[in-house]
Amino acid sequence: MKKYGYRAADIPLGLMISRIGVGGPLGAIVVAALVALASTAMLWNEFHAISSDAGLHYGLVRDLMFRAEGQTDLPALPVMSTYPPFAHWMSAQIGRVAGSGLLGMSAVSTASVALFYLTMFAITSRIATRAAMLALAITVAYAVLRGPIFGRMVVNNYFLGQVAGSALIPIALIGATFLHCRQRWLGADVLVMVCVQIMVCTHLLPALQLAAVYSCILLFDFWSGRNWHTLWRLLAFSLITVALTLQNPFIGTMYDASQSEAGAHINLFGSRIAQIVLVATGFFLSAKLLFASRENRYAVTLACMGFGTSLVTILHIALHAAGLTSNYSIAKTVFMTVSVVIFIGAALLAQRHKRSEEPEHVLPLQGSILILCGVMALLATRADLYPSIVSLRPVASFQEDIRAALGESPDRQNSTVITTLWPKNIAFAIVYGDLRVPLGPATHALTGESFPFGQIKTAFAPASDPLILGRCVDRALSRGQAIAMRYDCLLEMRSSDDGPQITKNAAVPLAN
Repeated sequence: MKKYGYRAADIPLGLMISRIGVGGPLGAIVVAALVALASTAMLWNEFHAISSDAGLHYGLVRDLMFRAEGQTDLPALPVMSTYPPFAHWMSAQIGRVAGSGLLGMSAVSTASVALFYLTMFAITSRIATRAAMLALAITVAYAVLRGPIFGRMVVNNYFLGQVAGSALIPIALIGATFLHCRQRWLGADVLVMVCVQIMVCTHLLPALQLAAVYSCILLFDFWSGRNWHTLWRLLAFSLITVALTLQNPFIGTMYDASQSEAGAHINLFGSRIAQIVLVATGFFLSAKLLFASRENRYAVTLACMGFGTSLVTILHIALHAAGLTSNYSIAKTVFMTVSVVIFIGAALLAQRHKRSEEPEHVLPLQGSILILCGVMALLATRADLYPSIVSLRPVASFQEDIRAALGESPDRQNSTVITTLWPKNIAFAIVYGDLRVPLGPATHALTGESFPFGQIKTAFAPASDPLILGRCVDRALSRGQAIAMRYDCLLEMRSSDDGPQITKNAAVPLAN
């Protein structure tokens, strides 16, 4: 800090946010916490997932909530029981306080998107302030076009674990770059290795992307300085990371998921040609930024993010050609690659039109710039996580009333949810997660098909739902916003063409 005319120790604690240099991480941590809280508050009651994946992930979150409450006699989840649980554990803790695991999931996914954008804007602003502003403009415009940028993995597919893990990539890299600038090489390597293992417990793909990006950074350091010490660091980082990852118990589940053709929705990049063009663009722009700004450590980091994420995408394409992975797995790599390429393109545009009087060296990230990055992160998050498909407030109230109605009753697994007010994946989430109906029968709530006669005793519906039929209402089980009806009565009315049509809503395809 001395070369900038002040030391971090000379700055009072109250001014740390307003004047942060490369040696003052406290203000950055404070701003990150504020952005995470602000984004969560801004989108608190919103739910964005159109995929049935949301119901499967909610099943794991609710299972963690049940077990934290001491209810360990529930049947095991056949699909998600061995899924990396870290993001779901965080969602469960928030859900226990908020009263609904759906609210917890929404908070974790929203905060993850906001923190990703905050860190990416912070990295890009170290190259040029206008680069971050250009990145915001491009990101918002692309989000309006429903392009597959970062938050779309939540809206289109609800990759909860992946979005939480991916948000850690730029956070780990900006921390490693901070340490690199102070020549604390061992600290940077250990930081990234620890973050990779945290991410393996969240989702394997972001862990692979972070390891690839950091390997590119170390390779660039070796190439630029011909320092054999750096090559040994790369070898040690690779061997230790691979060894620790292979010991992780969730690797098998992630490998099985990578073989599944569940179907990921990636607007504009669903074809192989578009994916190859994206990778080629990523490599080209990354190389251009790297050679144009090799003296700027944050430009090196951003360029290597482009190399690493593009490399992971092309690797998955090659593995698919060899029959070792799926189109679904390829699609999951695209969201991060597209977002990083946008930031690299913005940095190159900003450098192309840079004023001659702008200094070439990296200036301290002052508090005003950091706060600007926070505001831009909230704007990008709002544009990216749009639209909201349902308000969670009535859903949470409905869940509470169902719990009050059933209590510890063994009839919980003989119940279902029918509604025309909410998307079918919400009904499926409640049936699978709250009521604990096994996955096979629970998918009837997703597809809208009727359960076999006698399998389900009670159907719950929101109090204002037009499917409610007075003659079938079970007043003893009805509570508040959750109206209970005898399911056999509904089936009889349906068969006589004189009752509500349980299959009224279209189904959401079931994915893994």
